[in-house]
Amino acid sequence: MPDNQDKPTLTEADFMRLLSQHENALRAFARSLLLPRWEAVDDVIQDTSD
Repeated sequence: MPDNQDKPTLTEADFMRLLSQHENALRAFARSLLLPRWEAVDDVIQDTSD
């Protein structure tokens, strides 16, 4: 069984930085899922960042 102790951890600050950095691409992807309204895309992005 692999040892996960050597695996780097992602801090909340790192996650938020990455989320902000890639937000436009994430919104485009969410929209490509045929979400009916931009508000639905906003909800998906908001749920991701919680």
